Amino acid sequence: MFAMQPVQDDFEDLPDFLLGETITVRFDGAASPTLESVGTNDDDREMQVTSGQLTLSSTAMAADVVIAEGMCIGSDDGEDLTEAERDARHDIFGELVAETCGG
Repeated sequence: MFAMQPVQDDFEDLPDFLLGETITVRFDGAASPTLESVGTNDDDREMQVTSGQLTLSSTAMAADVVIAEGMCIGSDDGEDLTEAERDARHDIFGELVAETCGG
């Protein structure tokens, strides 16, 4: 977990969205949580949680992004969202979703 506001003077051009929130990346749920690159060639490689669970959260988000064991980290381009909904997404985690690998 980290918050950037206490160290903002140590960085040039720190994005504003990092100042008012605390971001958490938690990888747990197994004795040895594992993330692996899977796929048949370099063009379709995906990152899969092969053991444990990856949770990405922020105090600026309503819901965490949770990637459970066996799932891959995917991206949602938001084509079904309104422009306002797309603009409201989190700057780092807003497009990330859990998805079936190879799908």
